[in-house]
Amino acid sequence: VLLLVLLLMVLTPSTSIHPLVLLFIAATIAIAVGCNGEFILYENVNAVPHASMDCVNTSAPLVCLGTAASYGDCQSLCNNDNSTEKCSLWTWSPSTHHCWTRTDDSWESASSWEGYYSACDNNTVANCSPQQPPAVYAIYNTDEVLGHMDKLSPAVTFDFWLQNDTVYGEKWETAGILEVDLSDAALLYYASQLSPSLLRIGGSPEDSIFYDMTGGCVPGGKGPSSSYYCSQVRPYNYGCLHPSRWMEILQFANRTGLGLTFGLNVCYGRTAPSDPLDFSNIRTLLNFTIASGMAEQITFFEFGNEVTHSSPSSSSGVTPTQWVNDVNGLAQVIEDMYSAAGLTPPPVVGPDDFSLSAYKTIVDGLVKTSKPGRFLAMTYHQYPQCMPSMHQVLAPSCLASLDHVAEEMAELTNDTPFHMWAGETADHSGGGIKGVTDTFTSSFYYAYQLGSLPSHNVTLAARQCLMGGYYELLNKTTLIPNPDFYVAWMTRSLINNYDTSKAHGSAPLSAARAINVTVDHGITSSGLQVFGFLNTEGVPVIMAINLNRDFDVPLTIEQYQPPPSSPSSSPDGHTANTQTGNCEYHLSGDTSSNRVSLNGHPLVTIRGQQLPSLDDLAVHSTTHNTTIKAASIAFIVIGCTW
Repeated sequence: VLLLVLLLMVLTPSTSIHPLVLLFIAATIAIAVGCNGEFILYENVNAVPHASMDCVNTSAPLVCLGTAASYGDCQSLCNNDNSTEKCSLWTWSPSTHHCWTRTDDSWESASSWEGYYSACDNNTVANCSPQQPPAVYAIYNTDEVLGHMDKLSPAVTFDFWLQNDTVYGEKWETAGILEVDLSDAALLYYASQLSPSLLRIGGSPEDSIFYDMTGGCVPGGKGPSSSYYCSQVRPYNYGCLHPSRWMEILQFANRTGLGLTFGLNVCYGRTAPSDPLDFSNIRTLLNFTIASGMAEQITFFEFGNEVTHSSPSSSSGVTPTQWVNDVNGLAQVIEDMYSAAGLTPPPVVGPDDFSLSAYKTIVDGLVKTSKPGRFLAMTYHQYPQCMPSMHQVLAPSCLASLDHVAEEMAELTNDTPFHMWAGETADHSGGGIKGVTDTFTSSFYYAYQLGSLPSHNVTLAARQCLMGGYYELLNKTTLIPNPDFYVAWMTRSLINNYDTSKAHGSAPLSAARAINVTVDHGITSSGLQVFGFLNTEGVPVIMAINLNRDFDVPLTIEQYQPPPSSPSSSPDGHTANTQTGNCEYHLSGDTSSNRVSLNGHPLVTIRGQQLPSLDDLAVHSTTHNTTIKAASIAFIVIGCTW
């Protein structure tokens, strides 16, 4: 109803309709379309116990909806059912794959039906409420590595949006990279706490930025063609990158210890999707950068933002084939100019888009034409749009889209020399949603993403944004960290704890590795998601995310023990004598708030306040058992000492 009120207010901004009238209209519409409640899922429960489960000889109130490959498909059959007035409950059989409902909304939840799934609408069906989730038993296997996390992850971003932008100016204010105060002490401090993470500068206006190293840039213009416009953003010169600001960006990366990926304009001078790029403005930027003595501050160059899903006949963007041609041309320009100055040229990454078919064309083209070392990583964007629900912070089915997309994308770069990165991510696109993506709710998405992606060999995730929008990690006004900052900070500190001071020694630290964790009750039945890692020192770390709003979940954690005939293993660099227990770190708080606590201690509430010592706040345990509180996120370091 509230969403409908907002929609009506947006659609009728100039009217003087009283808000109560709008509320009445919205409520009427909602009733007319039939607002359902939330479907509560039960595992190993049969809500239609008297059904034959073979869709034969059915009689009221039992209705067979048909065959469903999975219980998720059974939910879809229920949602789309026209045979009953409204499908309010269903049961799925693992043996026949038949999907059943009842027309009398009677909930007979017979349990101990192994493999069965049932669900009910809590607005319609009596006694439909979440059940106490089962305790979870988790076994981690340090020998079963699923993937790794790049030393530059978790990455963060700055976007180019300007405060005078008619669409995004209100969300960004002066937090865009062309206007933000990069000398602010609080910003420098908090950014440095994520070092050596990668700072990606890019976003939608990236392909409308002019590099004004010699003066004379004036925002505006329509571009070189009247029938074609390459970039997502108008005008042709959305913003001017001046020498002083460029030096401030390079110095910010240097002072914070962050790596730097700078997104280059892929549209300058382009007259059609299959026409080549004019490299002259990029050459101007490179010439200035090399002459400044700061060229080695750039870790990578990114090439374009969400423009590679076009066909030759499109009126915008770049074709995937032409992008491959141009990225090879860019890599050659960079190599020539850096090598002439006696410098090592940084690799290129991209295309920062989301079209699977375009990516297949790009990967195939790069495999055939790219010279070794010039192109490093494919980058994709994803915003799953998960919304809060009544009984769970976020729906597991929505979070699972992170896994599905990661699997599809990573498969493209298997058996190639290229990495796969999530180059721009947040729960919601368009600058985020105030009161959602800047609150503890978003942290459940973010923790799930950082836990999940490495296991699919997506080795880096860049979070939109360090500052700017409503999904920012640091509040643009107060410079106080939002909850998601602590997820990034704890991932960096406990899991991907890559110490650059040790990285150049005789034995460089390895990347953090995702390891297999098997559980007896998965996220569907328990509401608890468990991820496992070996951090850069070889120490096992468990990340546990409890999506249940109402229930704590007991968790038992043990290490896989190989059969006696196999040699036993222990975490790298540690012996049985040093594994004295676990160090636990639990993030908790009101999911609608931007304030959180760590093991009961409120985190930063004052601008520039120092982050606490994790060692000082650790909860120590000498058992395998712990409890993950309702709506909380836990990091558990196995075998730590104190």
